[in-house]
Amino acid sequence: MSNIVKVHETDTVVNQSGKHNKFYTVSVVELDNGNYETLATYGPIDGWRKTLVKCSSPSIGGARHKMQEILSEKRQKGYISGPSIEAPTVNGVSIPMSVPGNTGTHRADGSLIGSNKPTKPTSRPAAQVTPSVPPLSKSCQLLTEIDKDRALELVQDPDYCAQEKHDGKRMKLVWEGEQPAPSLQAINKKGLLCGGPMTFRSEFETHFDGLDMTLDGEQVGKHYWTWDIMSLRGQDIRYMPYRERLSQLEYEASTNSEFIHVVETAYTTVEKAALFQALIEGEKEGIVFKRLDAPYTDGKGGPQYKFKFYATASVIVLKQNAKRSVEIGVLDGSPVVSVGNCTIPPNKDVPQAGDIVEIRYLYAYKGGSLYQPTYLGPRDDIYR
Repeated sequence: MSNIVKVHETDTVVNQSGKHNKFYTVSVVELDNGNYETLATYGPIDGWRKTLVKCSSPSIGGARHKMQEILSEKRQKGYISGPSIEAPTVNGVSIPMSVPGNTGTHRADGSLIGSNKPTKPTSRPAAQVTPSVPPLSKSCQLLTEIDKDRALELVQDPDYCAQEKHDGKRMKLVWEGEQPAPSLQAINKKGLLCGGPMTFRSEFETHFDGLDMTLDGEQVGKHYWTWDIMSLRGQDIRYMPYRERLSQLEYEASTNSEFIHVVETAYTTVEKAALFQALIEGEKEGIVFKRLDAPYTDGKGGPQYKFKFYATASVIVLKQNAKRSVEIGVLDGSPVVSVGNCTIPPNKDVPQAGDIVEIRYLYAYKGGSLYQPTYLGPRDDIYR
């Protein structure tokens, strides 16, 4: 059986008129035997899938001709262009390589080929008068949860970008590198000081010496993923559109740091659809959408949204069981109700009775138990 070594083109059309809710994805792929195929995957958008080889050709031209022939036929039947669905897989990541009429596509490893993302500044911004904004607080900008239908709408909305929703601890890092004695403060989403890894301070001393900044992001193990910058060189820049803040963040924080990283951002419909698909296949927690012209606002209510592929919950450890397992429960009024057991991975410490931990699960049974709970880690920013 031949394997796909490159996806040259892929396009998806959908038909959601009347009672229809189906898609048809056509792709031109190159095989390891040197031939080319036109693949078609189709079915209900939220249902079964079927893939057929519509054409096998020794030349890419023949496969492309068949692709355009199929798309023309489908459009005559009422199909219209839609977000990428079920693109072929290369190296385990299912993402579109090229869609006619669009820019900002991905390579098979997920890296960007081109994008209409904001141009990274070549120098730091000049000092300017900061508009009147509320004092810089310790609280975070929170995300509003949305459903799948709304998420797919935002994939196609050019006013929104998309990023991975990281599975870690929300944390602001306040670095004062311009002071005689530089300091680093880590603040959790409740606005309380918390202890960040010592590696963060050493990374700031190495890469951000002589610079004051406040970053927003998430701690994932020993790493910090940042997606926003709130202040820079003593200036509160929350009033700036997110597009500009992100551009400044990429300039200041795109270093060779081992532990501090800027999240990858998708801007075009093709990029966002590719990211959406890759995150699902990578069993990630979810995807985030942010309006590019929005300022930073504390708390919920701003145009920043999240769609989670799995449900998560903060639960209480009721007791330790045998063989790296714990019984977990949730508060239901005053009593604690057991929702089953959860296995602790061998690379993580077994929590103690009374600890608050984060669990991921597929769904909850009517009686209260959680189906396929997965242990994510302790929650030291939540108190009972």
